[in-house]
Amino acid sequence: MFHKRRKKEEGRRKKEEGRGKKEEGRRKKEEGREKKEEGREKKEEGE
Repeated sequence: MFHKRRKKEEGRRKKEEGRGKKEEGRRKKEEGREKKEEGREKKEEGE
């Protein structure tokens, strides 16, 4: 009985960690996109 509860809690914790990693990846993608936009704008100003 106790074993099952522990296993469920571990699964829940792993799920939460995975969600955190997903958020991190999404944030990094956004930052990369913003940097690309800035670079594009600078290029247009330079021409």
